[in-house]
Amino acid sequence: MRRLQIKHVRAYQYDEPVTLLPHKILLWPREGHDIRIESAELII
Repeated sequence: MRRLQIKHVRAYQYDEPVTLLPHKILLWPREGHDIRIESAELII
């Protein structure tokens, strides 16, 4: 089985202050019949 490492970084910058409303965010990778997650790490 081929192994892949994926690193995703997202940063936001705004010119003015913003107000954040409630959001739903899915932060964990999804396994499927052809994808097996060996490890995952979340740093906030």
